[in-house]
Amino acid sequence: MTVGALPVLLAACAAGPQPASESATPYQLRGISVAKPAGEWRIAANTPTTLVLRKPPVSGAASFVMGITGISATRLDLSTPEGQRRAVEGLLVAGEASRYRVTELKLQPQRRSGAECVAYEAVVHEQPAESAQSPLLLTNQGFICRHPDSMTFYVAGAWSERRARDQGSVLDPALRGEAAQFLDSVRFTSL
Repeated sequence: MTVGALPVLLAACAAGPQPASESATPYQLRGISVAKPAGEWRIAANTPTTLVLRKPPVSGAASFVMGITGISATRLDLSTPEGQRRAVEGLLVAGEASRYRVTELKLQPQRRSGAECVAYEAVVHEQPAESAQSPLLLTNQGFICRHPDSMTFYVAGAWSERRARDQGSVLDPALRGEAAQFLDSVRFTSL
């Protein structure tokens, strides 16, 4: 999986989700454990390295997804501000710079369970495939960490709201809390 795969998965998984199980057992991915979130969520993708959950859609409302993925990458640098910016922008534009434009980006170096990480908040404009449509607004918050057991395996987690500019946001304090709790529950496991 490439660095830019997370936003593509988050956006592409908006259709056809399955209900999440009622079990309280955490999700187990390669090198990652993450708690099941509070509230009603649907599984949009669940592979050995990626989990994407989305809120059930409300007609005419923005879409809201969150996810965790493991990334194998040899050239990420989270130790410098420039390396952090490049890593996060790589996640956000998914190699499609002509379609996605980062308009706001805040970075904060941090440590999670001893891992080197960078947390971010971003606003991205997405030009829909049909250029006559108005750009979509993506509000994102997340992190990328180098897994403590590897120099080349990274863990990225994020939530993203995707909406038209004239569409109301679904991001209220309750939803923000559910997403934050989910991302804060990420734990590294042995690779």
